[in-house]
Amino acid sequence: ISNHCNKIPVIFLNETINRVKKVTETKLLFLIGESMGDALFAIGSLHVIRDKQQGDIILIAPKIYHDLLRLCPFVDDVWDVGDLSTLMKEDIYIAKYIGDFYAPCSGQHIFASKHQIDSIISSYGITKVNNTKKEMVLSLDKLDKQKVDGFLSENNLNKKIVLIHPNEGVPNRTWPKTAWEELIGHFINDGWSVVLIGANTNFYSHKKAIAIDN
Repeated sequence: ISNHCNKIPVIFLNETINRVKKVTETKLLFLIGESMGDALFAIGSLHVIRDKQQGDIILIAPKIYHDLLRLCPFVDDVWDVGDLSTLMKEDIYIAKYIGDFYAPCSGQHIFASKHQIDSIISSYGITKVNNTKKEMVLSLDKLDKQKVDGFLSENNLNKKIVLIHPNEGVPNRTWPKTAWEELIGHFINDGWSVVLIGANTNFYSHKKAIAIDN
């Protein structure tokens, strides 16, 4: 769990119980890690919990991902993990106390023997979930698409486009370069336009992208 969320004022047990009794609106809090992939997997688990539980779904995440996370229709709010107010910290304390605090990006799920989304959903105590409920749902209706449309036009990209991010992470989560190139070859042979995304000069420059040959 992030150190940011452990810096919570100490509240006596009886005071916490009194505060919980006064809570009229449930808040389901989810701590999101620094990896975009893990953040997206966390989003993939929200459809299920939205169907099963009442209350606002609030993600506590690095600010760099806020615009992306807010595109998920199941998310009611996003808090900056690096700038939590006293009230937010108290909400986190109470959520942990009553069991409404989740860490979908923890090592328990990242290194699980099953798919990360399946592992996250299992931690909710939910089983037998249809695969359509495990998709990463993002609503693009209100998104300004002018830059995207301009990029597509400038590069003469057709309607079958796939974005590939050949990220280099920890060994058990990194595909070899040859595997990426083979996958890209299959897409190209099937008539897709392939766009490689990611860079080694951005905010997360310590997370390298694999150089793919043409």
